[in-house]
Amino acid sequence: MTIKKYIISAGLIFNKKNQILLVKHTPEFGSDYYWTVPGGSANENEDKITALLREVKEETGVDICKISKLVYKVKHINYKREWDHDIYTYKIDNWKGDLVINDPDNDTVDLKWFDIDKAINVLKKNPFRVIKEPLIDYLIGKERIKNWDYLEDKNGKIARIL
Repeated sequence: MTIKKYIISAGLIFNKKNQILLVKHTPEFGSDYYWTVPGGSANENEDKITALLREVKEETGVDICKISKLVYKVKHINYKREWDHDIYTYKIDNWKGDLVINDPDNDTVDLKWFDIDKAINVLKKNPFRVIKEPLIDYLIGKERIKNWDYLEDKNGKIARIL
């Protein structure tokens, strides 16, 4: 078995009302539509920051002017699909542009500003534990965990490794 390595970058974008920008993603792996932060996989020979800039622009129309910090990193090894994901999530301090979807993959179908409480509620419905747990933890103010590690077996059972 050969495990394919992926780098994924995502951005936490807030407006002046302290609302977070979420994108609605098309169903995948048997899920329904779900809300998440903008981001996606790095292309071949693309670093995580370049991927972040490109993916956010494609999914939201926003140009990132300043990245504040790396908020958390997720390591997700998935033996069922033979993946090894490193997911980097950054807080964006400064951005410009009008909200528009220009996603060449057609994965993003909507985007919207959410108050933090409402965002947490819709993110709880996200079917992917490796996405929702660290993101909700950050939004409720538990910024203490910087690295999240998950292992998914061939049957799809996910365990968080502490």
